Amino acid sequence: SVVYSQLDLVNPYEDRFDLYREKNGSVSRLTHGARLTSVDARADGEMVAVRFDPGTTSLVRVRADGTLIRALTSISLDTEWAEPKWSRRGDRIAATRWTRGSYTQIVVLDTLGHVLRELTRDHSSNSQAEWSSDDSVIVYASDRTGVSQLWVAPTDENGVDDAWSGQLTDVTTGIFWPAISPDGHLLAAVRWESDGYHLGVVEVGHTFAGWGGAPLHIAKGDTLP
Repeated sequence: SVVYSQLDLVNPYEDRFDLYREKNGSVSRLTHGARLTSVDARADGEMVAVRFDPGTTSLVRVRADGTLIRALTSISLDTEWAEPKWSRRGDRIAATRWTRGSYTQIVVLDTLGHVLRELTRDHSSNSQAEWSSDDSVIVYASDRTGVSQLWVAPTDENGVDDAWSGQLTDVTTGIFWPAISPDGHLLAAVRWESDGYHLGVVEVGHTFAGWGGAPLHIAKGDTLP
């Protein structure tokens, strides 16, 4: 099945994001007026999503049938959350966090919302976290060099002072939205070129930990509208 967020009118003057599930050609609505987007589901159907709150956003967990929504993070005007992603084992969550002072971070949380690790903390745009097949590293997009590139950071250390990130790509126009195959052998990403967006794929090893090789070359594939 596929779970997704959709914007709907709840009355002639208001609209809300809600969650839907499509299975075998049938669509069922899971929430009503919940203001949820950027949903990700793990193998047992439990979901994590971004909730729009007054003036900010937060992370929530949603039961597989949509009947229970539980807060994962507190609501604060100084902090916003985006793009939560379950680990492959379903025991951790990676997400993007914006904090006061224009900092953006890739952080790892446990299933109760406690921050276990901060992978980044700078004024660049760090986003779109993707777990490796064995959950040992996270690949993400960052424009800290002036152009959006793919980077990799380990997930098994504590704190941010010793956090290491390696640059995976070196494109001139920008690359986004990394996705790693279940077996860990393939990395897909969207690459921006003068004629539009292209979807490319490159073969990689099982783990990126300690990456020190040449930049990955993700060739231009199909042009996306």
